Amino acid sequence: MYKNEISKIDDFLKESKLILEDLKLITKKCNSINYQIDSLNRTNEILKSIKKITTNESSLKSFEYPIGILLRSGLSDFIHNQYYFNKCLVKNLFDKDKYELEISEYLCGHFNRIDPALNGMEEYKEQIGIELLRLKANKNYKEISIIKNGKQTAKDKKLNFLEVAIENWEWYSKYEHYGFFTNKMLVKFEENQIRMNTSINLLFVNFYYCILTLCNIDSDLFDLEKAEEINKIILNSK
Repeated sequence: MYKNEISKIDDFLKESKLILEDLKLITKKCNSINYQIDSLNRTNEILKSIKKITTNESSLKSFEYPIGILLRSGLSDFIHNQYYFNKCLVKNLFDKDKYELEISEYLCGHFNRIDPALNGMEEYKEQIGIELLRLKANKNYKEISIIKNGKQTAKDKKLNFLEVAIENWEWYSKYEHYGFFTNKMLVKFEENQIRMNTSINLLFVNFYYCILTLCNIDSDLFDLEKAEEINKIILNSK
């Protein structure tokens, strides 16, 4: 169904580098914009790591486990992004004010669960603009179950790509949590190869969707035509 997505990472990284350079010029800041730019950079770094791992390896099994751990993180970002974006579609129109509120509440909940004494936490909060959330911070805020709610969103809105992302995330989560049994999971060569290629393609999609979301937040932030080559890579037309 999919071409070898690993072979497309080089082309993707060439295009994404140009886009990320342009995004550095964005001066307008709010939590939702920062969140998307952070997600773009994280997706890019995950794909760089996957490329590095596979450069000198010839067999799938030799790199499948570490790639699975990386893909789990990338798929988590994809699931979060798709869940919140779809939550903020009102009659098929994107509500950027609602999106800003949702992302701000998510960040509050996330950081309220982390020990503030951890090394580097204050610097990290400042870097992503978390200081903007201090007045909103609620110690009782409970982060929603993104996986559970994401499954329902995928079902209600018939979002097959979101459903697949959750299925793959759950599989790769077992790599970490099942311990020694992981070795048994790595022998399903054909299944694992399809899953890996599908997941890498979803990371390409996540990058493109993050740009779309930025344009929905503010159409002046970025010229979507500059991302057309990324879209071609996703569609296997390049």
